[in-house]
Amino acid sequence: MKGKSMVLGVLLVVIGLVVSGCTGAKLDAQTKMKKGNSEGSVYIINREKFYQFQRPGKRWNKYGPDKFNDYWFIRDDGSTIYIGSLTSTESLSYVQHDWFDNMQKKYKWEDMKIVDERILWMGNAESPFFLKAEAFWSAIEYKTEGRTWKEKIYLVEGDKFYYRLRLSCPKRYFDRHLKEFEQLVKSFKILGETPGEPKDKKALGIVKRSPIKPEEETFERPRWRKGYEWTYRYGFSGEPYLRAWRKVEGKKNFEGTVCYVAKGSLRSRIKWYWTLDLNLKAFVSQGKIQIKCIPDHPLLDWPLQVGKTWEATYIYQERNREPETRKAEFKVVKKEKVEVPAGEFWALKIVEKVNGSIREEAWYSPKAKMFVKQKAYWIGKGVMTWELLEYRI
Repeated sequence: MKGKSMVLGVLLVVIGLVVSGCTGAKLDAQTKMKKGNSEGSVYIINREKFYQFQRPGKRWNKYGPDKFNDYWFIRDDGSTIYIGSLTSTESLSYVQHDWFDNMQKKYKWEDMKIVDERILWMGNAESPFFLKAEAFWSAIEYKTEGRTWKEKIYLVEGDKFYYRLRLSCPKRYFDRHLKEFEQLVKSFKILGETPGEPKDKKALGIVKRSPIKPEEETFERPRWRKGYEWTYRYGFSGEPYLRAWRKVEGKKNFEGTVCYVAKGSLRSRIKWYWTLDLNLKAFVSQGKIQIKCIPDHPLLDWPLQVGKTWEATYIYQERNREPETRKAEFKVVKKEKVEVPAGEFWALKIVEKVNGSIREEAWYSPKAKMFVKQKAYWIGKGVMTWELLEYRI
């Protein structure tokens, strides 16, 4: 009997050690899982639409895509997070309010009111692959089917798409889910077209640029809208001026690059194409390409700052002429007041040199969101000057 007791005691000890070991292993696994969740949460990457975001917790069931949303996540209390994308050239506030009007009519929202709304900047400015973006958010309340709902909607502007991030809840649950939604918004990033790869990979394009000085004034790239218009006078020295105008029609793909397209004339069917960095891509007349720059004419490199320099190689090609490969140096020389027929503007003077000689001087005005004056030095032709007559933005 005593022997059996000893054997039983040994077995209990062994079982205890095994259970203890298993429990320890289980605890270790749980600790790692929590650690993983806190340090490396699950991200959803949409490479087709160029964005990523941190997925909300497991209690949010994932669905999508459909006609209006790329993803949506639903909780058991009816609260929903929607992530969608759209294209537009209108302002963020216009698109947001127009969407409110359409939703009220379609879903019979009653007593809708805007509680608050603001504009802000999102994104990681320090990384070349996560782009800064302008955003506009609104908080709204409305009634439908006898219940009061509350929503917070962010509209984020990217180069190719607008992105809508939306939290929709029965009002009683809104505060409960707001923090998690804001975490998702904070994690939202717009990706470059080739995330993970340097932009200066190819031989053409900007190959070198000086660093930005944080303590100095900088000027960010503006967004053009449909309807922006600039009118110029231009001509060579000693010759009568001609008149030209450019009116933004929207965005369009030109040979694989998304560009702003502007109408230049009604009768001659002139079209100007600028990249989203506002650099000339092509000039088209009567349906034929007259000037094309590959990848573009990099006269602007954002953000702009007095003293900033950059070097680039690009191809300049005129119709019926051999293409010219230019290795150019650019510098923001100074900020100065410049007077043109449209008025007096503070402008950044940018100088382009090719083989040590000045090829172009341009005065960019943040107020006009365009050049107010340009001088192009044509070999064998002289100096062509462009000056702003009037503009509407």
